[in-house]
Parts: sequence; C-alpha cells; structure tokens
Amino acid sequence: DRYALFDCGKSNERVTSSASFPLTTISAAKLLFGCASNEVEMLRPRATSALDALLGAYVRVVGFLTEKEKLLRSEKEPVVNVVANPWAANVSDPVAEVKKAKYDVSTEGLSLSLLPLLWNASRRTQSKSSRLAAARWSSELLLRLDNSNAYHLLCFLSGDNDATVNMIAKQALRVDKILGEDNSLVSDLIPPESDEIEGVTNRATFDMLMDTIVGSQSSMKNRRPKFADFHVCAQAASLRFLLLSLFS
Repeated sequence: DRYALFDCGKSNERVTSSASFPLTTISAAKLLFGCASNEVEMLRPRATSALDALLGAYVRVVGFLTEKEKLLRSEKEPVVNVVANPWAANVSDPVAEVKKAKYDVSTEGLSLSLLPLLWNASRRTQSKSSRLAAARWSSELLLRLDNSNAYHLLCFLSGDNDATVNMIAKQALRVDKILGEDNSLVSDLIPPESDEIEGVTNRATFDMLMDTIVGSQSSMKNRRPKFADFHVCAQAASLRFLLLSLFS
C-alpha cells in the first residue's frame, strides 16, 4: 500500500484501490511531532528530519491528486448543437463517470486532521523543533489544503521568539521584507494570480481571513488564539498581511 507511510506502515485492507484512499491518516505525523516535542535534545534533529521527509511525501501526493482533479474537470462533455438538431441532447458519458469515480482520490478532511496537531505543536511551551516543523507544515502543506486556517496559524507563528520559525511564517505571508524596503505595497508582496504559491487554489477572501484571524461573534466559540491574543510582533505581521490582502 503506497499510503501506508502515513499510517505508521499499516496498510488499509478495506481499500481496494490506492486511487480511492482518503488522505486523512496522520498517525505517523502524530508520532513524529510527539518525538520532536518530547525526545531528548540530542534525538530531536532525527525527528525533525523524519518530519521533513514525511512532509515531502504529503506534498507530492497532494500535488498529484490536485493535478488529477484538474485533469478530470477539464474533460468536458462534447457540446451538441441543439439549434442545428433540436432532437439532440447532451447525454452524460457513463464511461467517463466510472473513470471519475475510479480516480476520485480525496484529500478532504486532511486539513481538519492536521489543524489540531499543528496548533498543538505551535504552542510557545513546545520545543523549537516542534514549532519549526509546524511552521514548515503550515507553509508547505496546509496552505495548499485550507489557506484561511493556514494563514491564521502562520500569523500566530510570525510572532515566535525563534528567528527561523517566524521568518518561515513571514515568508509564507509575504511580509518578510522590512518596512520601507517595499517598492510597491501590492505588486511586490502580493503576486498576480498566475504567480500564486504553487498548489494553492481557492484563495481565501478578505472577509474570510478577517473572520478567521481577527474573529467575530460567530467564531469566538473556537478557542484558538485570535489577533488579540497574538504577540505584538505577530499582530504587526498580521496587520501587514491583512492590508496586502485587502488591496490585492
């Protein structure tokens, strides 16, 4: 089973085809994040290296599935000229439907599984290795799956007291330049749609980002840190990011 890597080597006997496997399994990620948090200092670099390798595997698989989904969406049904032939009608191709069902590999639910794990790994009480891994996973994987929640977590991490962690977060938010060095508020930091981060689709709207990062009455039930709870450095980075999002 090619996806057994994500489940600590266990194969899923219920899956008849690897193409129908839902990528919601994060058992290996939980184990390695636990090692990055709780292992002795000498062994944490090994856990970090293993997390980087596992992250690369997730990114490759998610990228492959995203391209497969785009390919299936591009296979449109032939257009029938009803004006020339009133008796003609668009009839769905059963072979195409079977093909689509066969290769319907879903990453739905993966972000929901990752979010609690990454937020826990990002806490200030966690080790540097854990927070560093959370920043990498958020910027390289979660951003492809659920960019509004990924940006929320990255805004929080942009105030981390470790320079490497907060720089990864700021680079993902595109606010890593020093104020005054920006040639243009919008054009330099927010690229056009054609130059968006590779693999990121369905970019979150400004209203969605405001609701997720700053919070509203409807979102206060979620006790994850909001803008008011951020470190002052994270608040500054968040404000810049939100302004760039507003004017982009």
